[in-house]
Amino acid sequence: MECRSACSTPRSPEWAGGSLTWTASQPLRRGAGWLLGYRVTYPLDGRQHASEAIVAVVGTARKKPALLFARIPDTRAELYRDLNMLFWTLRPI
Repeated sequence: MECRSACSTPRSPEWAGGSLTWTASQPLRRGAGWLLGYRVTYPLDGRQHASEAIVAVVGTARKKPALLFARIPDTRAELYRDLNMLFWTLRPI
């Protein structure tokens, strides 16, 4: 599920011609789950841009797991730390 979510990102119309590079793959700190991190590069208005993103699947007490998806474009690089904070504080409830 994580891979399908992340792999569909470069196919989005806004990221036509983009490429995906995996940057992280690790279990969650608390509970059952897995986190993937990746970087997407794409052309926009004649310039090359990039976005950092995470996808996490978290086991819950329900039938289906929870899915967290977050991305930050390079135009808001000051928010990259927030992706890290999401990972460190993510836990099933």
